[in-house]
Amino acid sequence: MQQLRKHPRFKLEVPVVFSWREPNGSRRRARGYTRDLSPGGMFLITPRTPPLGTTIGLDAFLPPLSEAAGSWRIVSKGRVVRVEANPTEGVPGGFAAVSQRFVLRAGDEPN
Repeated sequence: MQQLRKHPRFKLEVPVVFSWREPNGSRRRARGYTRDLSPGGMFLITPRTPPLGTTIGLDAFLPPLSEAAGSWRIVSKGRVVRVEANPTEGVPGGFAAVSQRFVLRAGDEPN
């Protein structure tokens, strides 16, 4: 089987806060966590998914590398390219997003 991915994926479960704008202009915000990520995108587990094709902004909060080190977060802008519902009641689905850009910034975990 030929590998179609441009970037290797890494399993990493970290909290994420993401937001998007609805067609009527209202802003939506939700939380979830990453299932995996790569330089080209990520898959998020969440009970609330944006519509397919939506542009999202997100902050993924990385754990400190040591007790003395500060916290870091990945700040990204991307586009939803796949939405998956979970058929099991009470278990969240998720979505895949490609990253249009991302930066690493110092920052605390979400409240």
